Amino acid sequence: MAQTIAIELRNSDRSRLALGEASPTEEVDANGNVTLNFFANYRALASGVQPGVAKADAIFMINYN
Repeated sequence: MAQTIAIELRNSDRSRLALGEASPTEEVDANGNVTLNFFANYRALASGVQPGVAKADAIFMINYN
């Protein structure tokens, strides 16, 4: 298992998505559809990153106004 890494989440503009903060509002089309794009990348938490498998789960809430 990989060590001293995290998976960082980013918004559609690739800006960092901080935990507990809302991402930018997206426009809904005439049919009520919207596409939400997010990105993820590995981030070293300290020197001495150890190779291996990295797994993560992301749970998020969608508020529809």
